[in-house]
Amino acid sequence: MKIPFESGGIVYDYIRAKDVKNVIDVIRRYFGPLETMNKAVGIQPEDFDIFANVIGNIALEEGLSLVARNSITGDFIAPVILKDFTTQIPEDTFKFSPKLLPIFGMMDN
Repeated sequence: MKIPFESGGIVYDYIRAKDVKNVIDVIRRYFGPLETMNKAVGIQPEDFDIFANVIGNIALEEGLSLVARNSITGDFIAPVILKDFTTQIPEDTFKFSPKLLPIFGMMDN
C-alpha cells in the first residue's frame, strides 16, 4: 500500500514535524497513566513526559510511524507508532522517572 492513503474519510500519512506535539500528547495522556502496569506503580502524566518526547521524536526520525487525519479538515486524529520500544529503551529513561524501572524490568524478561 502506498502512503499516504485515504480510507473511510481518514488520511494515513507518515509522521511529520508538525505532528510531533500531538503524537507526544497522545503518548503522554493515554499510554502513560492509563496502562495497567503504569497505574500499578503510580505513574502520572508528568512522570511520562520526557519518555513520551523521546518516543515521539524517534517515531519522526525513523519515518516508520503514521498519523491519521480527518480527510476534510486535516485535523489530527491519532498516531500509529510502528516500533517496539521495549527492544531499544532510551538509555536515560530511568533518570526521568524511577517508577518506569519495574515496567521495563518485566518487558526485558
